[in-house]
Amino acid sequence: MEIITHDISDKCGVFAIIDHVNIYQNIITGLNFLQHRGQESAGISYIEDRDIKTYKNLGLVNDVFKNFKANTTTCIGHVRYSTRKKTSIENKIKESHPIEGFFNKSDNSNKFALAHNGNIPNIKKLKEMYNILDNTESDTLIIVKIIEKLSQKYENMTDILIDIIHKIQGAYSFVILFNNEIYAMRDAYGFKPLCIGKIENGGYCISSESIALQNYKLIRDIKPGEIIKIDKRLVVESIYQRIIAKTSFCSFEYIYFMKNDSYNNNKRVKNLRYQLGFELGLQEKNILRTAVVICIPNTAIASAKGFANAVNLEYHDYIIKNKGSNRTFILPTNEERIKACNNKFNYSPLLKDLNVYIIDDSIVRGNTLKTIVKQLKDVGVRQIHLRITSPPVISECYYGIDIPTKEELIAYNKNNVEMRNDFEVESLKYIDIKSMKKIFDDNICTSCFDGKYNKKLIDW
Repeated sequence: MEIITHDISDKCGVFAIIDHVNIYQNIITGLNFLQHRGQESAGISYIEDRDIKTYKNLGLVNDVFKNFKANTTTCIGHVRYSTRKKTSIENKIKESHPIEGFFNKSDNSNKFALAHNGNIPNIKKLKEMYNILDNTESDTLIIVKIIEKLSQKYENMTDILIDIIHKIQGAYSFVILFNNEIYAMRDAYGFKPLCIGKIENGGYCISSESIALQNYKLIRDIKPGEIIKIDKRLVVESIYQRIIAKTSFCSFEYIYFMKNDSYNNNKRVKNLRYQLGFELGLQEKNILRTAVVICIPNTAIASAKGFANAVNLEYHDYIIKNKGSNRTFILPTNEERIKACNNKFNYSPLLKDLNVYIIDDSIVRGNTLKTIVKQLKDVGVRQIHLRITSPPVISECYYGIDIPTKEELIAYNKNNVEMRNDFEVESLKYIDIKSMKKIFDDNICTSCFDGKYNKKLIDW
């Protein structure tokens, strides 16, 4: 059996806990909090009887671990984003995370396990640099093989990771389980979020998003280019940081992927999304006073409230996301995304005969949004005005988000009138890049919006 996937997408969630008590249930709960970042597979690697063991499979977290239990104080975990390259189910399970390797292959008892979020664009160059002969295209498997190779040169994991962070460009964060210790590393550009938390009188937690920390109090983000080590005594050490002139956090993380209540760089995602909506509302020239503001939940709720306040219109939760429905953007095919969207929302009968401003966070392929517009018309909405709190997506992402080829992007080579006609709505407006950058007040990556790429990450 084959599954359609994409070569360069890997928007995932990584998680790790180290403590003196059994933390198995905490890691499963944490992965559930990160389920929005990956719905294809889930896995953990954990210490049991002084050995690293790994359990992973395709499916959602609750399904994968339904009949599984472990007793462990040290564990890393991962949820994986659906990809779109043709491969067998066996290969997809093999390439699911965490992935095990051997530190110095002459001693096969000394294992490590790695979970990865992100993407290394130039895999071919990487394999040549480290003389990796394996024909895999999985950047995570290649990183594991690089660690194995470097373990014959260096005596400890710290020196290996310092080597990697200087030689491998890309957009990534790692958690590694080795010798009853947890290592965490974030690329020097800081593309992907990664933070650390601590529980009172206990251990530590590392997560792609602060929302998953649970009872662990957020201490701080792991800095771009930083390598963290937590040993079995629960001592945390920042063992290295590679500093570059300009960081480049993924703007799509703020716009779409991160949960509303997560924090990054001391900013609450919900507040940023509210500001995006408010700014978009301020740019309205001739507001339709007979309209109400609605949104596509859940990512756009804060933005819709901001927009409504800016234009002084009522906001209503007239579209309700069905309980248990997952994200459609990260499903492998358009057919699956449209099918899921058909069953994802309930529409209030109060929408009948209304004029609406509908707020969404982004338009990529546009298929699911077209479905929603049709469903709104089916319940009797009179006028539909689309407002998008990000610029048009016009170019691919090489840094870890499954944004497809330009030809699949609905905004590619189309003007606003053509887009509006595609959706069969009365009007369509986006926020502009300048306003978005001002709100984020960060060095952010906007390659998918402007087609301008960091060549150091692609041509190295």
